[in-house]
Amino acid sequence: MDKLEQLLNFSEALKAILEGKRVTKKEWGDKRHYGLLVDYLLHIHKAGEDGETTHPWILNEGDIVGEDWIVL
Repeated sequence: MDKLEQLLNFSEALKAILEGKRVTKKEWGDKRHYGLLVDYLLHIHKAGEDGETTHPWILNEGDIVGEDWIVL
């Protein structure tokens, strides 16, 4: 983790998303995977060898209770 990265809880991460920022979880281990707003709905963006995809974000308990969110 970069020394300047501040870990956030989900509520703080959601606030950042509502401000137009992208967030990722340290646990995900890939900054090309992040949450964002698309047409006022939460989405997950994933980039990899097979290209890029963005799909609706179905929240799970790990997302909501996680305290390892990072603003990109």
